[in-house]
Amino acid sequence: MKTSMLAGSLHRFAALLLSLFTAHLVAAQSSTGAITGRVLNPATGEYIRNVEVRIEGTPQLAVSEDGGIYRLSNAPVGAVTLVATYTGHETMTTKVTVTAGGTVTHDFELAPTGSRRVGEEVIKLGAFIVETEREGQAKAVSEQKTAMNAKFVVAADNFGDIAEGNIGEFLKFMPGITLDYVETDTRAARMGGLEARYGYVTLDGNTMANAFNGSFSQDQRQFEFETVSINNIESIEVNKTLSADMPGDAPAGTVNLRSKSALDRKGMRFNYTVGLIGNQYEYTLRSTPRHDDHTHPKSRPTVTFDYSNQYLGKLGVQLNFSSTSVFKEQFRNGMTYDYTSAQAVAAGHPLITAINFKDGPKLTTKYSGGAKFDFQPWDRNLRLSLTTSYTYFSDVIANRNLNFRVSSAQSGTNAGLTRVVAAPSGANANTRLEQSGSHGNKKSDNTFLSLGYDYKRGRFSSDASFAINRARIQNGSLHMGAVDNANVQLTRIGWTAERPNNDSSSWYFTQNSGASWFDLANWGRNDAQAGNITNTRSRGKTEQYTAKLNAKYVMPWQTPTFLSAGLFEQVANRRRDQNYANTLTYVGATGNQLNAIMPASPADFRFVQWGGNLAALPVPDKAALFQLQSTNPGFFTQTVANNAANLETILSSPQSAQETVRAVYLQGNTRIGQWQLQTGARYEETSTISAVPSIVPVSKNPFAIRNANGTFSAASTPDYVSYKYSKGLVKSYGDYGDWMPSASAKYRINRNLGLKLGYNKAIKRPNLAQVAGAWSIDEANADITIPNPSLTPERSETYSAMLEYYLEPAGAVSVHLFERILNGATETFTATAQEAGYGNDPLYSSYDFISFRNIPGTTRVKGIELSYSQQLTFFRSEWLRGIGVFGTYSRFARHPRPTGFIPQNATGGLSYRYKNFSGNIGATWTDENIISYNSSTALFFAREPQYLKQRVIGDIGLAYKLGRHASLFLSGRNAFNSGKNWYFKSDHRMQQKERYGGQWTVGVKGSY
Repeated sequence: MKTSMLAGSLHRFAALLLSLFTAHLVAAQSSTGAITGRVLNPATGEYIRNVEVRIEGTPQLAVSEDGGIYRLSNAPVGAVTLVATYTGHETMTTKVTVTAGGTVTHDFELAPTGSRRVGEEVIKLGAFIVETEREGQAKAVSEQKTAMNAKFVVAADNFGDIAEGNIGEFLKFMPGITLDYVETDTRAARMGGLEARYGYVTLDGNTMANAFNGSFSQDQRQFEFETVSINNIESIEVNKTLSADMPGDAPAGTVNLRSKSALDRKGMRFNYTVGLIGNQYEYTLRSTPRHDDHTHPKSRPTVTFDYSNQYLGKLGVQLNFSSTSVFKEQFRNGMTYDYTSAQAVAAGHPLITAINFKDGPKLTTKYSGGAKFDFQPWDRNLRLSLTTSYTYFSDVIANRNLNFRVSSAQSGTNAGLTRVVAAPSGANANTRLEQSGSHGNKKSDNTFLSLGYDYKRGRFSSDASFAINRARIQNGSLHMGAVDNANVQLTRIGWTAERPNNDSSSWYFTQNSGASWFDLANWGRNDAQAGNITNTRSRGKTEQYTAKLNAKYVMPWQTPTFLSAGLFEQVANRRRDQNYANTLTYVGATGNQLNAIMPASPADFRFVQWGGNLAALPVPDKAALFQLQSTNPGFFTQTVANNAANLETILSSPQSAQETVRAVYLQGNTRIGQWQLQTGARYEETSTISAVPSIVPVSKNPFAIRNANGTFSAASTPDYVSYKYSKGLVKSYGDYGDWMPSASAKYRINRNLGLKLGYNKAIKRPNLAQVAGAWSIDEANADITIPNPSLTPERSETYSAMLEYYLEPAGAVSVHLFERILNGATETFTATAQEAGYGNDPLYSSYDFISFRNIPGTTRVKGIELSYSQQLTFFRSEWLRGIGVFGTYSRFARHPRPTGFIPQNATGGLSYRYKNFSGNIGATWTDENIISYNSSTALFFAREPQYLKQRVIGDIGLAYKLGRHASLFLSGRNAFNSGKNWYFKSDHRMQQKERYGGQWTVGVKGSY
């Protein structure tokens, strides 16, 4: 049924294209004419998009598009007056004469307000500087003003210098955006009170592939910013509401990255940046050990450039490249509390059973390059485009974890929340110091290629593109010549730890007994630790193919009206596996683990962030241990169980999913007086094919262990594991379809004040783990958990109202109110083998099956988003005219309210420019939120919420112009070293703290 509906839609679309083309042929005989041209900013040499060109005294109005091209298709015959307006620029008026069926061409030059003309030349006065901030903000405001939907736009040069080119660093200052950070990294963006997976990211309207972390988790659908760069991006558009020509898989909205084009500006342009990036904790140029077992400088280079030029007025070439290497620090301190033991109950308060420190330095490297070629073979009516980019990202990290551990039974009588007394025990190893943590290298790359055209002729226009996008990721340390883990313990020791209060991380330690923890030779001598060396490598890949075709026709009516329609198809293939896993025990030259001294790394474990009295501790050399596996394999032992576990990891890992999306849409737009109305509908059809390993149950495995009572249990042997996965992959199929109507209305109250109303339906495609996740068997309960490829998406409706006031020369104030309603969440359910379709399968007929299904239920999200930005050029004093300010505030309500929901956030900033000096400061504030609940069943603190504290992150930028083509700059991200704090409110009991240090960049930038 769904396929026939889509086929019928395609037939109707073809008929519509034919009718549009026929109307296009007869339109030339109309009693009206056409006016076309381009709009140029002579001060910058750029052709301006979103300029309003209207015919005075008529409702006819056109908005310039890429390349500054505008077209009025229903111009009345005779002499008419054209008026061109653009935020922050002078208004131009001219007269042209239109003939019936003819086309007249007129180009405009709109100089920024504050410039002066001598003849046709724009003169830049001493007090007037063509500022990238102001011009960028003018573009953003004009884009928002002309859009039909609720939309926010930021120019890529609005917030200063971004060392790593991370797009998230721009998004974080936009209304309603809250970033998800993984320690130092800006990963994904939450929009409108929803998690990041509810949004969608496109590049010039083409969807972007994402390999995420190689897993099939629920967040696999969210886009992460590590593998794209800001270097070739002109602006970032955040659409809060959708129209029919946008992807429907975005209840929270979409983020579109608009790339630069050389045909959008005159002449040659070359921009460059050269600098050094350092962390406030360590910024030396000397080679020192830290994130791995080798030495490296800690102040790292960054280089970027972009070049654009036009050749023969027909070929535009845009090239860009960036190379950035950043050393980062990641410190953590956390507590493990015991609420339920007899000792804790007797004490009347929790006992601390572990004090954890993480020293996680890392080095990230990103290379990004791209090219865009735009070709106009005949005239402005046809543009052919080829866009390509490649980004490589490497993240080498040493996640060193250190646990000061004591069981409650070995806690001293004076132990409390600020004092831990660890008494040694000769009978067990419950009082110890543990070193663990994974050392690894995440390598990812993203390759993008797009071919497209944009055609305009008379009333008819069309564009199409075909894009190929591949994203890959690899995790583990095998390929970098080191082991992942080298765990070691110092046991049977006594120690005392004290801190000033419940919220402090400044611990003061005293070792009371046992071998010194400052000598690595003492570690691992008292108690064996099997399987303490591990090595892994996992891979993930997404290959995506996207094709789309759009057509638009302007109706031959005096009331400005156009119809648009389009086709879309996307095929995404996702795969992941773990192709290497190895677990061993280090026994050294003697073959006795208790006499095996691990090689010591030149790096060490540091506590510098937290104060206290601990000096750096030694850590094992993971690169040396990896080398020993080749040169001295006898230093390591491996059991049959190790081999079986390694094989299980590899054989259970392969997963793949193919998702095909086909869509068709139809949309209409018209103006009636001060109203502009738009309505449309989009139909999306989705089909999935997934493949995951099926599992032979224990009772059917000939290599299982037969117990005395006649039951079976798993055997830790390679033969058992091999047979367990001998059935290979099982394929599943699913499909669903959705109609998604949308409507929007825009009312111009006056030239600078406008109201936008919007409504749209959207979907959120199901969690990939639930559609294409791996099988698992619970033998004790005779249950098998399997994915459900027939899951349908969550479906949403959005209602939106936005009031905007535009400030000259470049600024806006807006209020955005919205409500989103989502239905179709998922739950787990249990079915018999017969109901699950396995009733006749001899392997599975005796098992129950656990899977996932959509359920009734509504999630409601309401929000208000306030935004203000302005360049204060109205001041007469030159000292004050260079001030720019911005601020946003967002508040959300959500029912039901999940953990991790962030109810409020705000941003603000100030920029200043005077003669050769410029500077900016910006900050983001994120409200505190509940991330979990205490699972304790004790009399105290049961189900107590754990909060992530509110956080303010500040950024600073300074620049001084050295000459016409160079400026010296300094920028700081997280300049005031704001970290994360998890705590319980009742007694300010700290759960965990993280600190990362400020990231500072100094360098030279300029342009020609």
